[in-house]
Amino acid sequence: MVHITESKKHKELRLSYEGGSGGQSGGQSGGQSTSKKMSPSERKVAVLAEIKADPSLSSEALAQRIGQSKRSVERSVKELRDEGAVTYVGSSKSGYWEINEGGKSYV
Repeated sequence: MVHITESKKHKELRLSYEGGSGGQSGGQSGGQSTSKKMSPSERKVAVLAEIKADPSLSSEALAQRIGQSKRSVERSVKELRDEGAVTYVGSSKSGYWEINEGGKSYV
């Protein structure tokens, strides 16, 4: 869950994500994924939580941390960018993610 509150003195961004950030365990067997099934909105919340924790993460690192495929994470990141929730700043090697306060809220 993403919740943004703003007052005259401060801005607060709260992210709630229930899941492990330890990545995938085991691996693949016979081409079947061992990742946890997540809905697109759950995946977006997980991606936002990981970006908040480490804004310099790559799509591959995000995928490992939330236990999803790189393609699924890339799709979620594209949707988050299209919705104005995140922006990537800088080059692909030294850039970082910013969470935008005016973007869509995931409650």
